[in-house]
Amino acid sequence: MDENPDRLADIIAERVVDTSSGPVKLVFFRPTCSGATWNCRFSISGMAGARDIESASSGRDSLEALMLAIVAASMFFYDSSTLSEMSVFGNPEIGLLKTTEATNGDLESTFTLSAPKK
Repeated sequence: MDENPDRLADIIAERVVDTSSGPVKLVFFRPTCSGATWNCRFSISGMAGARDIESASSGRDSLEALMLAIVAASMFFYDSSTLSEMSVFGNPEIGLLKTTEATNGDLESTFTLSAPKK
């Protein structure tokens, strides 16, 4: 991922997921509007032996575009055969949405994040 200052200003969220082959960085960028469609870009970088991913999701408004980008990126992590032994903050629950298709074709997502230890 290039580190140009304009691009860095557009970052709205990021997470580093520790894997057995090293850290993998997930970055979400500020949604932008093009006509009647909103787009939210995301990138995944640092996967050993794999190319970095640059992608985007589209929605009817900025929130929908962001949520769909989170779903798309999360599906990569949970469906990837190249990533194993994932953790965030030393916890095996990586805090991303787990999305499945419902019987009616809708997407259903669940979110689990372990509580911080006291």
